[in-house]
Parts: sequence; structure tokens; C-alpha cells
Amino acid sequence: MNDRFGGVVEDAQIRAAFEGLRLRTRIGGQVRALTAIGRYGKSSTQLRFRTQTAPDGTRWPPSRRVQEDGGQTLRDTSRLRNSIQWRVDPTGVSWGTNVVYAGVHQDGYQGSQRVGAHQRVIRIAFGRRLNSPVTVRVRPFSRNMRIVARPFLGISNDDRRAILAILSDDLERRG
Repeated sequence: MNDRFGGVVEDAQIRAAFEGLRLRTRIGGQVRALTAIGRYGKSSTQLRFRTQTAPDGTRWPPSRRVQEDGGQTLRDTSRLRNSIQWRVDPTGVSWGTNVVYAGVHQDGYQGSQRVGAHQRVIRIAFGRRLNSPVTVRVRPFSRNMRIVARPFLGISNDDRRAILAILSDDLERRG
């Protein structure tokens, strides 16, 4: 099994259970179980955006936006959360996203980044909220950036148990 930014997930228990299913079914006969695992993986990954936790159970550090304005980290527009998809292919099942900035949030980033000219809306000045926002034009510049990793893809211990249960149930159903 793999996810798009975390690479192939090598879990001996899951691999052994999947191989057992593969040996006991005709080619393509494991599609039902893989479909259930894909749906589960998508759901579990999306739940992390609500709980604000990584697959290992650690809480994500709150983003600056959340610290200043409230809300939830990585949930400003929910685009990343809503982009999680799954698919079954001949090698197994995968889930992930094709959103360009997903890898930066999954793995973090530190380095210099060029920022193009743009307009900025200022709502707070000198620590005080302005009565009405002010729009200013900003010239291009480079800035050092540090984005903390907030892993959302991966398999938690609960995920491992659920995937093994799906595989076990499918094997039992086949007799």
C-alpha cells in the first residue's frame, strides 16, 4: 500500500494479511477488501484535519493564522482535506492528494522563497485591529520560510487495526 507523499507503507502484519487474501482468491478477487481499505484510508486521513493530529497521534502545532484569527490549522478553505482520494490498482490500494502544496505541509519546509508582487490587505496595525482594512501593493522580495511539518498521510495504530480487521473479515467471508 502507498500514499502519495509518504511513499510505500511497509507493515509486516498488513502485508502478510493481504498476501493471505491474495493467495485464497482469484486474481482481482481482493478488490472488495481493497476498496474498503481505500474508503477507510480516505476517511481516516480526513478525520485528522478535524482532530488536528498526525498519524503518530501528536497534535499539529497551530498555524499563525489560527493563532491570530482562530479556526483550525490546514482548514482555511478545506481544499487539502477535500482533495484526499483513493484508488485500487494491481499493486494494492493507495490514497493521497494531488494538491501542489500538500508535500510542504506533510514534510515541512525550510528555505528561501521568492514572493512575487501582490496586494496585501492589512487589518491589524501596531497590534490594533483597524476599523476598515487597507490594501497596499507589495513589491517582489525573497523571504526565509519555515513551515512546520503537519503530517496527515500515514497509517496510525488504529488504522493498522482497522485495516487488519477489514482483511480478516474478508478472509472469513470467503471461508
